[in-house]
Amino acid sequence: MERAITRFVTFLCALGVAFILCPYRCSAAPEVRGSSDSKGKYIRTITIKVRDIFDDPNQSFVYDIANSVKVNTRESVVRRELLFKEGDPYNKFAIEETARNLRLLRYFRDIRVKPTFDGDAVDVEIEAQDTWTLIPGVTYSTGTGRRNRGVALSDSNFLGTSARLEGRIQQEQQRETYGLVYSDPQFLDSRRNFEVAAFERSDGSIYSFNYRNPFRSLRQQEAWSFSAQAGDTVGRLFKDGTENYIFRQNNDSFTTLYTFAGPGKTKNEDVESRPGIYSGQEILSRRYSVGYTYTSDTFSQADEDDYENLDLDPTTVGNDPLLLPKNRRFSGPVLRYQNIEPDFLPMNYIDRFDRVEDYNLGDEMLANLQFAPTTFGSSQNSFIFTGNRSKGWKFSDTAFLRGEFGGSTRFEDQTLNNNLLRGELKYYNVIGDWFFGDTFLGRHTLVGNFFIDFGEKLDRDRQLLLGADNALRGYDENTFEGDKRLVLNLEERAHLADDILQLVSLGTAVFLDVGGATRGTLGSILQDELYGDAGVGLRIGFPRASGSGIIRIDLAVPMRDGPDGSQAFEPRIIASAGQLFSARLRSEQVGAENASVGIGFDR
Repeated sequence: MERAITRFVTFLCALGVAFILCPYRCSAAPEVRGSSDSKGKYIRTITIKVRDIFDDPNQSFVYDIANSVKVNTRESVVRRELLFKEGDPYNKFAIEETARNLRLLRYFRDIRVKPTFDGDAVDVEIEAQDTWTLIPGVTYSTGTGRRNRGVALSDSNFLGTSARLEGRIQQEQQRETYGLVYSDPQFLDSRRNFEVAAFERSDGSIYSFNYRNPFRSLRQQEAWSFSAQAGDTVGRLFKDGTENYIFRQNNDSFTTLYTFAGPGKTKNEDVESRPGIYSGQEILSRRYSVGYTYTSDTFSQADEDDYENLDLDPTTVGNDPLLLPKNRRFSGPVLRYQNIEPDFLPMNYIDRFDRVEDYNLGDEMLANLQFAPTTFGSSQNSFIFTGNRSKGWKFSDTAFLRGEFGGSTRFEDQTLNNNLLRGELKYYNVIGDWFFGDTFLGRHTLVGNFFIDFGEKLDRDRQLLLGADNALRGYDENTFEGDKRLVLNLEERAHLADDILQLVSLGTAVFLDVGGATRGTLGSILQDELYGDAGVGLRIGFPRASGSGIIRIDLAVPMRDGPDGSQAFEPRIIASAGQLFSARLRSEQVGAENASVGIGFDR
């Protein structure tokens, strides 16, 4: 039986590799050249204007005081994000990439990049509006079965330099955490990123360090990165919404990677070379990486202090040594191939009210292979493979679908271990304004979210969880667990009012959640382990705060009794920050590699 399962998983992995490595035959590479009359044109001047947070000409003096207190973003910060300079040949693609890069910066809103033509000369005007970045925060989340709360002071644009400085104290998931983070995407006035973070928790500590020169453009030739992390914490496994087993874990890792980019093979034979940052080259959509990765995970039984630090009763939470995960260490070289086909769609009223965000509908893929031999210090000779493939489809100017398929496996001791296949779909349709007679009923967005994870022979410290915090709002967080899970979320979001008093935006939502998790067959979820809930919610947006974040308040009604003690049709109120899910694919949220190999751990 085990041999049959292994063969089946091998077949699925091979199918996944084929999906990742074979190109779509039905899709053409998008044309990204500038206007047909851009030959011979050059950029004559670049004008940068950073507007105040509050800019209503009839506003109260209170807003003027707020503007005077806030340190505006320096012009040099904006200029370092530009992918062109005075004297460069005009290139429409570089202009569009610059606008996308600026929209990614949380401390800006309402980005405008406007070229004006005067014969062969082009004058580029860049305008961005600052947001309020110094935020003393009080976080409070409830209704998920666990009360999470904390205080923080964060500035995502410290003194207008783009650096982020944050300190916070919070109680979350039975842990008390004291954290400090410093991040600078333009370290020492360069285009290099630097980040260091330290978290002292009631159950241990986590430290991380990142230093990298990332890709900022599809015309950039090379990038590199170095990252390291060390953690000594308590790991937990859950059942029915509560801790079922805990253990002490030490996690150490570092990765260094060098990447060079080359031109992709275009399917449009008439696409000419686009001069610009690297004169005479096509966009560099193919990326080849070589590097080294070391990861070490060691485990030991939890002691009395660990139970006390998590406020757990050792008589009700297991500590069976037979359940303890096996120590793992992987050390060896990494090879990676990535291809990015640009076809970006800028839209608002997706997840953050009127904030415009960019979504790539082009074909993207990544394949990552690590060889970890014992001669390099690994526990045993291993091959670790991760693959990812994503694409989007535009149905109209207001509707799109994005999909992703990925997986990971580890070949060791003549068998495949820690196998995961996954897929997801995200559908968004900005239907538009609704009226009842002359009464405005809001700008409506129809949203669908689906994902499935199929695991087999996962490591013992890994489980796939579902609950109010990530999928099923009618049940406690971590209620459903297994090595397989699937979820469908549907929402109808109404954006009722934007930028009220230049402070808040208001909206509502009607939602339906369906899903489940199991350690049996995937079909058993549909037969007996499928749960659902429905409800309504309130959305409060902060358009002039950094990132244009939102607060979500949902009233959810479960459709059947849950293993966490939830009763059918017994409503619960959930208050939390952010949407339950977004239009971002998992690979965009945690990285293409971690989207498969890095989920399911309690760290």
